[in-house]
Parts: sequence; C-alpha cells; structure tokens
Amino acid sequence: MTEPSDERERLTPKGRAMRERIIAAAAELMFKAGVKETSLDGVRGAVGASKSQLYHYFVDKDELLQAVVEFQAMRVIAEQQPELAAVNSWDALLAWRNKLVRLAEVHGPVGGCPLGSLANELAPYRRGHQTALAAGFQAWAEEIECALRGLQASGALSAKFDVKNLSALFLATIQGGLLFAKLNGSAETLAKGLDQLIALIKAKG
Repeated sequence: MTEPSDERERLTPKGRAMRERIIAAAAELMFKAGVKETSLDGVRGAVGASKSQLYHYFVDKDELLQAVVEFQAMRVIAEQQPELAAVNSWDALLAWRNKLVRLAEVHGPVGGCPLGSLANELAPYRRGHQTALAAGFQAWAEEIECALRGLQASGALSAKFDVKNLSALFLATIQGGLLFAKLNGSAETLAKGLDQLIALIKAKG
C-alpha cells in the first residue's frame, strides 16, 4: 500500500497502525456490502475511530478508496503465495490452482474478487481509481507470467507459448470464475475453467 513519503514521515508507528486498520476495515466492509453502501461513519465505527481521526488520515472517501484499491491489489497477490511463486512443474501449477479454488470457496460467495468487485464499481467513474485498479491487475498478471516462465524454464511448458498472453488468459478465467462464485455461491466454475485451461496448455506443451 502506498502513501506520500511526507505522510509516512509524519506518521508515528501508532498512527501508521491506525491508518492500516482503517484501510483494512474499509476494504472488508466494501467487499461485503459494496462501495456505495459503505459509509465513512461505518468505517469509523468498525475501528472505533473518532471522526477527527478518520479525517486526519483521509481527506474524503475518494482518498480512502484509493488506499483500499492498493490494499486489495496487494492482498489478492499475497494470498496466492507461496504457491504462485513456487510454480516450476505441473504439480506446482496444480497446487496454485487448488489455492485459488480454496480462496474462492471462502471469499467468492461473499463478494467475488476483492479487486474485480472494486473495478466493477469504481472504474467507470474515477480516473485515479481506474489507474490504480489497472496497476493492480497488471501486477497480478505479471506474477502469473513469472510463474509461467518458471514452468517454461523447467521444460514443462513449451517455449512456443507467449506467457504474457497466457497470463492474461489465466487472469480472465479467474475473474470469470470468481464472478460465478459470487452469483452461485460455488467455486465450481472457477475450478472447471482452470482445469480446462491447464489441460489445454499441458496437451499442447
């Protein structure tokens, strides 16, 4: 999560901890109820902060939203570790797939994808949020691309595959699967989509 360097310098450890708590609480509320239904008073109540404390760290809801986008972008990647970073064989790729499905079973029925849900609500309305969301998805795609390069380096995946394009295909499959998890309360579509994609590249690789 980023914040201006002068802000980091001004905050005490206690202040940084409170700021992090506010962001985490806002992220959780927005994931469950949506951005529109999450008020600053609701966030304040969730962390036990005063109104003056909240406005000390964030000028308005838009500024808090920017921090939430960055927080969720880092979280979705972190939750896939260490499996994603360890991909160097088909078994390791399957372990990452299994981690994604487990996460979808827990979080998917609640709000779908933490980052994708924000994109659906925010991207059409705020350029700054759109940029932050795009950067988050790009970072996620790059992590997947790095994993696929590891699979190529081990000789499991053919060098003929464009792993940049393939990572985008994986990410699209994940997003679609998480959307269905939110709608249907099940990670089945995600599991089947990933299985078919992995089987396809394995057969051609």
